[in-house]
Amino acid sequence: MKKRISARGHNYVFLGGFVDGGVVSGTTNDGGNAFSFAMIFSDSGDRPTRIRVNAYGHLAAICDEMASHGTFCFVAGEIMNRLGKYSKLTEVRAKEIEFFPEVGNHAGEDPSE
Repeated sequence: MKKRISARGHNYVFLGGFVDGGVVSGTTNDGGNAFSFAMIFSDSGDRPTRIRVNAYGHLAAICDEMASHGTFCFVAGEIMNRLGKYSKLTEVRAKEIEFFPEVGNHAGEDPSE
């Protein structure tokens, strides 16, 4: 018997942070645009937290153009929990994304500047 993998939304979240890596663009099984990236944020100097953000359709096209390592963004979307290969995964299915490249590429700044 095949193990069933399920995903379902639990609530709506608003996050602000930097694109940290794991940037992947592609298509869904039905040929739609898909985009995924890791987002990093921290609170009061604590150890940083990373979460995977997934975008589809027109948001995926915007991400493909704007998302690069170190770019600041706000994401609003639905938290999705699913079973991964080794453990449970928590991701955000983006419903709205806004990028702020003028904030600066803090993750990749040259300290000599």
